[in-house]
Amino acid sequence: MSSYFINNQLYPKSFVMNMNADDFSGIISENFPQKLYKYFPNLESNCCNYSVQALENNTVYLQSPIYFDDPYDSLITIDKSEFMIRMIDFYAGLCGCQLTSGVGYKQKLNEFSFFITKELQDGRKIENIFNLQNIKDQVLHNNILASVLLCECCIVVRYKHENDKVQKAINLMILENYDHAQKFLCEKFRISCFTTNPYSMLMWSHYANGHKGFCIEYDLTAIPDSPLFSTLFPVIYSDERVSLLEQCIEFNTLKMLTDQSFWKVFKYGLLMKSIDWKYQNEWRYISYDSKYANIGDYNCKFLPISKVFLGNKMDQDDQDKIINICRTKGIPFTGVTICNDKYEMQDTEILNP
Repeated sequence: MSSYFINNQLYPKSFVMNMNADDFSGIISENFPQKLYKYFPNLESNCCNYSVQALENNTVYLQSPIYFDDPYDSLITIDKSEFMIRMIDFYAGLCGCQLTSGVGYKQKLNEFSFFITKELQDGRKIENIFNLQNIKDQVLHNNILASVLLCECCIVVRYKHENDKVQKAINLMILENYDHAQKFLCEKFRISCFTTNPYSMLMWSHYANGHKGFCIEYDLTAIPDSPLFSTLFPVIYSDERVSLLEQCIEFNTLKMLTDQSFWKVFKYGLLMKSIDWKYQNEWRYISYDSKYANIGDYNCKFLPISKVFLGNKMDQDDQDKIINICRTKGIPFTGVTICNDKYEMQDTEILNP
């Protein structure tokens, strides 16, 4: 039986599958944390310490999911062969070409490429073969035109109207659609990740440079009506992936998503992760493109900093620097060390001036 966890609570599969945006909002409001935490490595990169910058400026960086350590993160689940069959049927339909039903992709590709080759040899332009003039929606027209022009470029410039080469061009066009569908979330959304636990040994190890970095606590009660709350979501942890084939077909054929379809893409694409990551109890601050961030650097102001935790193995010079920043800005701080009788981390007093 599949397991689904949201904010450390177990939910039945049937509930999560049927959970709409309002249901999810209810879960969030009932379990909204008072504090969130973010681990920082405190390392220099490109002559800049972005961790210190985040502390000094009270900002967080919105990252593209493509750089996350989870290879499944924000990767849409699609049956590739079924997607390609559905898309070649779509393009063939635009051309008025009826492909044999119930057969595989290779046979459909062969039939369609033969049709396109014959039309080209009869002197028709590829834009006219695809009947783009009949598509009234300008966004849909332009997006399908982009795919068709890619196909045309391969046919005319590279493959010279030969049937097997036309076949390669059409296949490339559909593969491009598949790649775009899979990467849609990574290309359009940016995320900053938080947790509800400042004492996780694994996160201190993985995200705070082996306990040499620091962890910032953000106070979610300081600004009760902050608009940031509408962009904070808990991750859904599961041991199975959910197919978004229908939503990807909808997006690639209509170049838009209904509200219901967008919610499913958001829920199963951006918010769902493997149960292996459940220990993180992650919350995500999600932005569409650069909506909430400075264009160019993707940094944005966040909720007030209420405390800083210094890693157990932090160098003395680094510790002094972080403490000086905290004192200058009036931010409480504490050290984090190992427990004597448990495999846990705990606060410890910092004695240096």
